[in-house]
Amino acid sequence: MIKKLTAFSLACIFGATAIVFSSCKNQYTKTPKDFTPPYDYDLSEYVTLGQYKGIEYTPYTIEATDEQIEKKLAEELDEYSTVEVISDRPAKLGDTLTINYAGTIDGESFEGGTATEQTITLGEGRFIEGFEDGLVGLNAGETTTLHLQFPDPYPNNPDLAGKDVDFTVLVRFIRSVTIPELTDEFVASIGDYTSAEDYRNYIKTLVEEENKESEASENKQRVWEAVYKNCEFHSVPETEVNTYIESMTSQYTAYAESESMELEEFVTTYLGTTYETFEAQIKAYAEAYVKQDLIIYSIVHAENLKLTDKEYDEGIAELAENYGTTIESLEEQADFSDLWKSIMPNKVLSFLLDNAVASAADSDTESSASTTAAE
Repeated sequence: MIKKLTAFSLACIFGATAIVFSSCKNQYTKTPKDFTPPYDYDLSEYVTLGQYKGIEYTPYTIEATDEQIEKKLAEELDEYSTVEVISDRPAKLGDTLTINYAGTIDGESFEGGTATEQTITLGEGRFIEGFEDGLVGLNAGETTTLHLQFPDPYPNNPDLAGKDVDFTVLVRFIRSVTIPELTDEFVASIGDYTSAEDYRNYIKTLVEEENKESEASENKQRVWEAVYKNCEFHSVPETEVNTYIESMTSQYTAYAESESMELEEFVTTYLGTTYETFEAQIKAYAEAYVKQDLIIYSIVHAENLKLTDKEYDEGIAELAENYGTTIESLEEQADFSDLWKSIMPNKVLSFLLDNAVASAADSDTESSASTTAAE
């Protein structure tokens, strides 16, 4: 449903997670004096803002659990793990193997049954029953044939459910991963920690900070959805809609070209729909994005919101991290206007949350514990 998509797709579109803006002395030197914000015209023709300050919402909170702290601790210790290539013993549970395998059913190969340079950790349970156990005891360079059966049911591929299968597997490499123990000596070697308990408290602090970011993100979403519902749309500016349509169409055209296809062929082959339906969907998404923009920039105009230097610095740092690049590279490749449009929406969301009213009677508390399913 488009409204649900627009209600808080901001976080996805702009890579905006919770950024805490400081209340220190504001400076605006990073914004060029001749900069003109987008939608710099009367937007009341297109949207009438409803209530956007004083929104009452049920606050979302996350309670850190021992399980979450232990999981985070394991992740941090894993960063200091060491890997050793094993050549003097056979594989055992816990080893990470690089393998090639080819599967056959009744002597015939099947789709998805062959892979090369596949990484597998013995004992994780990612493969069907018997596969990982069948590699225990093999040396690097050895080949074996495993006579197995797909489980029934088999959600990954129902057509294979219950069928007998033979996998010929070559063990290319065996690696042993050693994760350090949490000791006073170890934590002293990686930082200014006085003891293992001191390091555990540091991990707890990280978990609590991550939870606060998740809480802020969810609470922004709740307030934004209420603000969105309070607005009345009259129409959408066609110029901005067409800009979004052109941008999305260009992206899909690039995907098609990477597959040596025309766009229409790509849409029917990979998206499983007609080109007419694709065009209608693209237009609907574009209109949804523009409606989102109309609310954001109406509030920017109404409240005369501007990016402080600190907000710009924090925002572009997060964008660079999200895109896996440097701040310098981002500033070289992107116009200031594009950067501003990527950062400002989160300031608006923060503004809305700061001016919202948390319900005193209710709270939505969630345990931070999580589980993962075997592949």
